[in-house]
Amino acid sequence: MTTSRLVRRSVALFAATGAAAALSFVPTGNAQAAVAGMYQAIGNSNADYTGSTPGGDCTLAVPNSDQVESPVKNFSHGTRTASVNLDATYTSTDNPSDTVRVKGHVDSTLTLKKHNRDLQSFALGVGGNVSVHHAVSGSLCSAQGTVAGVTQVAFTEHKKGWFTLTRDTKKPNSVVQVILVNLQTQKVVSFSVFEGSQSHETSRALLKPGQYELAQTEAGITAGDNGIFLKSGAPRTAKAQLSIHLSGEFKPVKH
Repeated sequence: MTTSRLVRRSVALFAATGAAAALSFVPTGNAQAAVAGMYQAIGNSNADYTGSTPGGDCTLAVPNSDQVESPVKNFSHGTRTASVNLDATYTSTDNPSDTVRVKGHVDSTLTLKKHNRDLQSFALGVGGNVSVHHAVSGSLCSAQGTVAGVTQVAFTEHKKGWFTLTRDTKKPNSVVQVILVNLQTQKVVSFSVFEGSQSHETSRALLKPGQYELAQTEAGITAGDNGIFLKSGAPRTAKAQLSIHLSGEFKPVKH
């Protein structure tokens, strides 16, 4: 599996189920590289048929419009940006007028800083919006959409020290996940998952000299029906706008 597909699948599962803890770790970094970062912006959507007609479905109008991604950017130091637009329309097989459109946009920035051969810090920033609009009341299509910035960074640390992770979110519908793994032991060193509104969290892990990876690390925006759509009332639009900041910094232990 390519790294781009891995992170796309991990975010899709995270956004669709809210159960990121169920994700399995698959190391993808180059254990020989001092710092090797992979980064892109992605968007995905889905729609579930909620009617009673046997074989009923919510079909996608334009093939592959439900999953979009920016080019993958590979780098080890500096700042890169990535953006993507999501626009997918689904139609109920019961009624051609029953359509739901999922639109989204994300702008993201990733900064990696090295000190000598090791990772000194990283910072992932994400902002954007997602909307879900039903053309008719009582729609039989329950839809969701997610846009995100995703990254995986393999890196070394030649000194013992503390790796501090900081997460800041400002508004509802934030989704953030970060997994820090020891590539030599294949064990998870730090695991953090968040889905919700305004938050701030700082955590840290003591790292020994070795090779590590920020695996399945992502920050994004999700909006939709969340599996519940009333069969009455006016058409509605769900939106989410926010800024998310996820960062990490390594500081050697002073003797």
